[in-house]
Amino acid sequence: MKVAELNSAQLDRWAAKAEGIEVKYSTTAESWRIIGEQDEIEWMPHRDWAQAGPIIEREGIGFFRAPNTDPEYGHEIWVASDIHDACPQRGETPLIAALRCYVCSKFGEKVPEQ
Repeated sequence: MKVAELNSAQLDRWAAKAEGIEVKYSTTAESWRIIGEQDEIEWMPHRDWAQAGPIIEREGIGFFRAPNTDPEYGHEIWVASDIHDACPQRGETPLIAALRCYVCSKFGEKVPEQ
């Protein structure tokens, strides 16, 4: 699967893998939970700045709002890139674009479907 197509739970799962965090999926909450935490913290960095922010800062990922003039990208109006500019990615929000960039920098442009 292309990293550029990862969304929500898929993106959160791959961000956890990149971070070396073990997570399990909760069907009742429809989200990932961090294993080993006493209170099983919900892992949703694609929409939680407190979780994604440290990754973005540590990895030197920057993002900007792009003009949405290319119909190929639909509503994806944010672009993120790391300090090496090796894996620029787009997303509907700054966090989605930044996490796609992070996952791409760790695993490449494609990840196995699981």
